[in-house]
Amino acid sequence: DISFLTSIVLDNNFIEDFIYNTGGKFSDHCGLILKLTYLSMQNNDLIDLQYLCKSLTHLNLSNNRRLKERWLKNQAELYKLSNLQILKFEGNNVKNFSDSIFGAMGNLREVYLAGNYLTVISTHLFRHNIHLEVIDLQFNLIQQMKAEHLSHLSSLQKLNLKDNLITSLDLDLLTFFKQTSSLMEIVLTNNYFSCGCEDQHTQSFIRETEKVPNSRLLECSRATEGHEGETVVAYKRNTFQCDYREIIVIVSSIIGGFLITAIIVR
Repeated sequence: DISFLTSIVLDNNFIEDFIYNTGGKFSDHCGLILKLTYLSMQNNDLIDLQYLCKSLTHLNLSNNRRLKERWLKNQAELYKLSNLQILKFEGNNVKNFSDSIFGAMGNLREVYLAGNYLTVISTHLFRHNIHLEVIDLQFNLIQQMKAEHLSHLSSLQKLNLKDNLITSLDLDLLTFFKQTSSLMEIVLTNNYFSCGCEDQHTQSFIRETEKVPNSRLLECSRATEGHEGETVVAYKRNTFQCDYREIIVIVSSIIGGFLITAIIVR
């Protein structure tokens, strides 16, 4: 009798699909195991997701790199899991997620997408997931996060952006970070902060907030020559009253040159 089965763990095997390895479509059993809410199949060779039970609330598909071989189809299958609350999809080498992949998951609370090849986060990726509390995007290739990605997530508690390629943070996003009382942790370790005067708002936030763990260890990766490796909060040139005298001198010289030329022409 499997009718009372609530959890299935099939980790660390060589499972490719549910037909071959379970002797029939896994979905054929879903009508019998109506209480199944937890499925973990990390570290397998899954290719196809079309037979997952829609009753699932917790799903772990981490380290199934072959899923990307049929990624268009598998995204559509994930979309059907409208009851999901926790999704672990780490280390699958996926380069992008469609706008709609989480669209039906209105109760999604935690999503773990670490260790993929994401470079850009779609503006609407989390549009329908207003109850999200944890977003883990560490170990990707993300260069920029904007307020429009997250500003509607009033329940967000933790955002992990460790080991990406972020150089600065959008000013509106920082406003969201400051004003959202639920947000307690923003992990920014090992990014590529530019530490230029144009990024004062990023440095100021990191210096002043308590929401960024190990903030005093964050290093400038693209600072003015001679300052690489300095910590973001202690970057020498940036006292939040940047010295613009060099710029003024250059601009003045250009204007002066035009004036002299005009006088000579006359």
